[in-house]
Amino acid sequence: AVVMTPDQLESLVKAARAPIVDEAALRSKEQSRLRLREKVAKKRRNDEAKYAACGHLREDNTSRIAWMTNSDGVRRGVCQFCGMTCAPDHKEYDRLIRIPTRAPHIIG
Repeated sequence: AVVMTPDQLESLVKAARAPIVDEAALRSKEQSRLRLREKVAKKRRNDEAKYAACGHLREDNTSRIAWMTNSDGVRRGVCQFCGMTCAPDHKEYDRLIRIPTRAPHIIG
């Protein structure tokens, strides 16, 4: 027969209930998080460079931005070349919204 004091039994139960910690799995999970953060940061940098390089204009100087009035009554647009979104809080909104989306000879 095994004889235990109440303190020994309590510590045994606590040890049995404690989660099993797999150090290798924790390291792998942390490395995955770091890789994901780096990937997101790299995509953000690439997108910002792409937006900066795009003039949002076609060769005929019409706008590549597709504008739409949303249900809240605010006009927003998306550049069909680089994917940049343009809303009233965008620094170039006032300039970009004035550029025609069609050549003057096209009616529609």
